[in-house]
Amino acid sequence: MGAVNSSDNSNAQGNSGSVEIVKLTARQVFQAPAVKSFIIANSAVYIGLMLQAATLGKHIYDITGREIDIGWLGLAEFLPVALLVFVTGTVADRYNRRRVAVTAMFGEFLCAVALVFYARSNPTSVAPIFLIAIAYGASRAFVSPAMRSIGPMIAPEHGLPQMVAMYSAVWTGAMIVGPAMSGFLYAAAPWIAYATSA
Repeated sequence: MGAVNSSDNSNAQGNSGSVEIVKLTARQVFQAPAVKSFIIANSAVYIGLMLQAATLGKHIYDITGREIDIGWLGLAEFLPVALLVFVTGTVADRYNRRRVAVTAMFGEFLCAVALVFYARSNPTSVAPIFLIAIAYGASRAFVSPAMRSIGPMIAPEHGLPQMVAMYSAVWTGAMIVGPAMSGFLYAAAPWIAYATSA
């Protein structure tokens, strides 16, 4: 009897000490209002980013006819990110991340508006485009760390893996949809593509 009671007690203790792991589906995680808003907003942002990147490369090549200028464009967009790498992380940690992201996105919006007006002026020089690309890269440098840190903050309990998967899917989809949209819109007019990316 004592052995049986001891066994029952150990089983009871084992059952009481077990933790049930709740598994959420991606759909359940997406239904959270904060997550839904975040994913939809990121979809629009990243599609616009890819759309504008493809448009810039084509536009610069059409103006100069030199492939190397596309490389200079990439450098102009990347250089601010590299130079501000230590600053942007600190800003995202010290200040309200949503406010940082919104402010930086507004900077991106202003750059897109500037591209719209410049494209409508029948440009013959790419220098202003490079300057706008540098400003855009600086804004993007602040957006990225702030947006990445918001996801884990708003993910439901036990829903972070699904949140990360959705975020990755948004990025992958934007890499396909953005350039495709750029091709159709650029065929109509470069400024239309820039306006759409804004």
